[in-house]
Amino acid sequence: MNLFKAMVNLDLVTINLDANTIHLLVKIVFALFLLLYSIFSLLALRQVGVMNKTLETVMSVLIERLALTHFLASVGLLLAVIAFF
Repeated sequence: MNLFKAMVNLDLVTINLDANTIHLLVKIVFALFLLLYSIFSLLALRQVGVMNKTLETVMSVLIERLALTHFLASVGLLLAVIAFF
C-alpha cells in the first residue's frame, strides 16, 4: 500500500444514495416547505383578524372563515406528509 494512501484514507467519505435515503430527503424537504407554508397561513389568518377589527364589512365573516380553512388545510397537509408519505 502506498504510504500516502495509508496516511490519508479517502474511503471515509462515502455517500450511499439508495431509495430509502432519497425518500427520507424528499420527505424532509416537503415537511420543511409545508412547515413554512403553515407559518405563512397562520400569519395570513392573523392579518385577516386584524383587518376585520379595523374594517367591518359584510364579507368579514366569510373572509375569516376562508383564512381559517386555509390554515387548517395547510396544517392538515403538513401532518399528512409527516404521517403517510
